[in-house]
Amino acid sequence: MEKKEVDLTDLTSKFILYFKKHFWFFLIMFIIGSASGILYNKLKKPEYSSDAVISSWLDEHLFIKLLSSFQNQVNNGNYEYLANIIEVSSEDLKSINSMEFFLPDIEQIKPIHDASFSEITGTHTFLSVEFKASDKTSLVKLEEFFHNYFHNNPNLQRLLKQRNELFHEILAEVNYIIENQKNLNESFLSSSKHNNSFIYIEPGMIEYIEVVKLRNFLVSEMDNEKIIYYHQSFSAPVEIKMSMFLLILVFGFGFLFAGMIIKTLKIF
Repeated sequence: MEKKEVDLTDLTSKFILYFKKHFWFFLIMFIIGSASGILYNKLKKPEYSSDAVISSWLDEHLFIKLLSSFQNQVNNGNYEYLANIIEVSSEDLKSINSMEFFLPDIEQIKPIHDASFSEITGTHTFLSVEFKASDKTSLVKLEEFFHNYFHNNPNLQRLLKQRNELFHEILAEVNYIIENQKNLNESFLSSSKHNNSFIYIEPGMIEYIEVVKLRNFLVSEMDNEKIIYYHQSFSAPVEIKMSMFLLILVFGFGFLFAGMIIKTLKIF
């Protein structure tokens, strides 16, 4: 059986004639669609977003698992369950529509004057978190929600205690090394041969400086007793706005396409 070839020119001519024949109907459908887009934009509830960059010393898989659990509760609307965990009213959570998180670009978030940032970069997992809500109030309280979510978890408190105990042990060893180095410096500087020396520098001095940095880091970490860190705090809620022109196009051509289907099926 011989196949018939499709004549694109003929097909285009038929489409143009078809469109001209029902031009006013299609135009009305496009206008109705455009008006619907404008009306939708006026009547729809406003939606706001807020994001932050956080990190934690927790194991990467555990950290992501905990955030995924938080995300699932939010996205599935399990506000009562989540409210019990973080000890807040479920009304504070009900306006939250969604939560997303992803890996950020570390170079883009590095604080200019944060000396501790380089210390934790290799030991922390960094994540960008974004929330969307129909009310600004909930987004303003996000840091409180996150703090309670992590710090109210008894298993995480146990890990924090174990971490601090380990840090205390390491700190004792570090202080011993620093004290020995100080004694060595004092002995060297008090000798008659080097009594004009400013500081005792030897090949191991660089290692000594690194040990001092480690001590400062350990002390800072134990004082903070944090499970999560904010490198960019949750931003002020920003209203998510869709372009009016885009809405007009989407609704207008949507109704236009619906009109073509109606005429093709000869519903009217």
